[in-house]
Amino acid sequence: KIYHNRNENEKAVAMLQRLLEKDPQNTEALEYLGKAYMDLEQYNKAIMTYKKIIQIEPQNARIFCNIASAYRMKKNFRIAKNFVRKALSIDPKFGLAFITMAQIYETSAEDCINKKNGKIGFDDKLVYEKAYFEYQKAAEDPQWCNLASKRMEALKALLPTPEDRFFHKGKKTPTSDCYKWMF
Repeated sequence: KIYHNRNENEKAVAMLQRLLEKDPQNTEALEYLGKAYMDLEQYNKAIMTYKKIIQIEPQNARIFCNIASAYRMKKNFRIAKNFVRKALSIDPKFGLAFITMAQIYETSAEDCINKKNGKIGFDDKLVYEKAYFEYQKAAEDPQWCNLASKRMEALKALLPTPEDRFFHKGKKTPTSDCYKWMF
């Protein structure tokens, strides 16, 4: 934990692996190991580590969100979304699950915008709007209300305007190939 807090992730990994050799069912150590792998951008190792926790604690919604975040970082948005759904099936009001889904939408939009040399189109704005709505749901969970409110405020400038809606009458979902993963 100390190494993780100091951002000394390589040391944390080595120490946690030694600890887990003695106590492989230690979910707290596994979770810190997963976080260290995430910080080191070793997402496949993080996913494998988090899945070990799920084998021990199959109803741990937080860990399903951690797995979703790792897949989001790998830009595998469809699989990430499926892990959020698993978290919500355990706890339908879990704010972190809505935060995680919103982050998936945001990362996807950023990725698609980057592929278009930074040009934001109406489809991108619709995806940011989906993120905004997920943050609204997260704001109902007192533990996540603050973060959700800050993210909603940050997204306001990226949402569709009345003018956008006028020029794209009736369009409510993105149709760009970049967003196929959503449907």
